[in-house]
Amino acid sequence: MASDTTLSLSDQLFLWEEDREFILRGWSLVFITLAILLVFSVADGRMAHLQGPYTGYLGFWTNCRKHKCASVGQVTVLIHMSKGFMMLALALCLVLLPAMVISFRSIFRRLSKIDFVCSFLSI
Repeated sequence: MASDTTLSLSDQLFLWEEDREFILRGWSLVFITLAILLVFSVADGRMAHLQGPYTGYLGFWTNCRKHKCASVGQVTVLIHMSKGFMMLALALCLVLLPAMVISFRSIFRRLSKIDFVCSFLSI
């Protein structure tokens, strides 16, 4: 009787490990997609300063002919911080993508360290 419960618990743990790996890989894909979009917006190099009702804000992927382009005086600390976060997202993308590719290969499927790295970096 006790061996039946132990077997079912081990099956549940095995299923949880399999689900955990796919959840971690899914979140890694989400972060990689966001990082790539943010990097593309920085690499484009065109930012427009749009005047809102209370404060100005920056828009990415805009046409400088349509909106007033941002001058150096209008670039605030918040914008520089957002660029820093974008570069951090790019670095995270460059680490997570190879780790995720390696973890999908059948040779490395039993290695849990790859999934640990993905879960640690995506927190």
